[in-house]
Amino acid sequence: MRREGVIQLKYQPEELKYVFTSEDIEQLLADYALTHDVSEAYMKEFERYVWQFLKFVKTGRLESGSRIKAPLKREEYVISQEVLIEYVKALNREK
Repeated sequence: MRREGVIQLKYQPEELKYVFTSEDIEQLLADYALTHDVSEAYMKEFERYVWQFLKFVKTGRLESGSRIKAPLKREEYVISQEVLIEYVKALNREK
C-alpha cells in the first residue's frame, strides 16, 4: 500500500535524531520501485547501498559485499548528524 504525504526535513540542532524501522525502509524501497522506471539490477544495488548504510548505523562499521540484505527481524535505526558524519568519514577511509 502506497502512503501519500511529504515531510520536509530542515537542518536541526546536532542533538536531533530520526528513528526509522526496517519496515519503514522496506516500504520506502517498495514505493521507490513503483514510482521510478528502474531495472531490477539497479533496484538490487540501490537496496544494497541502503542496507549497507543502515548496518553502519547499527554497528558503526562499514561492511561491503553483495550479501548485505534487509534484516530478518524488525530493527530500529537512529540517525543523527553525528552518524552521518561518521559514515562519511568511514567511506573516506575505505576509498
